[in-house]
Amino acid sequence: MGSEKEDCQQYHIDVFVMGDDWQGQFDYLQDQGVEVIYLPRTPEISTTRIKNDLHE
Repeated sequence: MGSEKEDCQQYHIDVFVMGDDWQGQFDYLQDQGVEVIYLPRTPEISTTRIKNDLHE
């Protein structure tokens, strides 16, 4: 982690959205004035599986 902080600065990001399985992991971005929102995950959707399927 940490590159998110640089990305927020470089790209002027003011809202950072992540799945709630990462709850609390990006709260440090709030120190920069970035709003951090954790959205509920959809249990039957796996980003990892989608990525793996795309690479097959």
